[in-house]
Amino acid sequence: MILDEVAGFLARVPAFRLLGAADLLELAAHVQVDFFPAGTPLLTEGGPPSEFLQIVVSGGIKVSLPARVGGEVVVDYRSEGAAIGYLSLLSGERSRMNVTAIEDSCCYLGPRAPFAALLERQPASHALLTRAF
Repeated sequence: MILDEVAGFLARVPAFRLLGAADLLELAAHVQVDFFPAGTPLLTEGGPPSEFLQIVVSGGIKVSLPARVGGEVVVDYRSEGAAIGYLSLLSGERSRMNVTAIEDSCCYLGPRAPFAALLERQPASHALLTRAF
């Protein structure tokens, strides 16, 4: 039942809407769930690459860069269904942005190997995610 719930949620995420039920269940079988209290950094500019594709289930996430004169420049806000960490996950490069929970947030975490294998089989989903980032 839990796999069905996760697969159902993923089916509503734009990049995964094109996937069939079997692919969604396969991806859901690898998903972990994590909770990030408000203020928790998920990724840090120049920090290690993401180990997971993170899909926001609930809450709010801020994507920002340090400003030249202190503070930060907010690049984006992410909420339910948004993906985080895609570029650094697949490239293995250090994170390019700061990503921080701005409210208590829950995310599904998709590990690199099964996610990358799925994208190889589903180039349309790969293209959607690449365009989004």
